[in-house]
Amino acid sequence: FCPDLVVLSAGYDSALGDEKV
Repeated sequence: FCPDLVVLSAGYDSALGDEKV
């Protein structure tokens, strides 16, 4: 399990969340 993937996923989710908002 790579922490980097988690960071990328979190950032991607945040970006999508901001766009939706």
